[in-house]
Amino acid sequence: SVDRRKLPFIITEEEKQRVELPEGNIGVNAFSQCINKVINPHISKKLSGTELNRQLKKMGILEEEVNPEGKKRTILPPESMKYGISTELVNYNGNEYEKIVFDSNGVSFLLENLEKIMNL
Repeated sequence: SVDRRKLPFIITEEEKQRVELPEGNIGVNAFSQCINKVINPHISKKLSGTELNRQLKKMGILEEEVNPEGKKRTILPPESMKYGISTELVNYNGNEYEKIVFDSNGVSFLLENLEKIMNL
């Protein structure tokens, strides 16, 4: 059997056409789940939100900051706005935090450039 983690990330144009995304802003994990529904698991590794964030940080589209307690969080550099990326205040298990979300422009950018982003 194939070790899926060693596979490259591959998405075809035809698969991109089949991606069904929700209306409105979407976070990186939800986006990844939509992608994973259409890719071929025999030739492509699954997309993860963590991995996608890491690649976007390599590109300088997202950045990371470390607070005095040593906790890392992802932040938006000014140019991320032009990629359709913003933050929304979300409540998760009683904690408020800024969730990074992609609007329709951001989603289009991700979808069009996904293979390039993931194989940097």
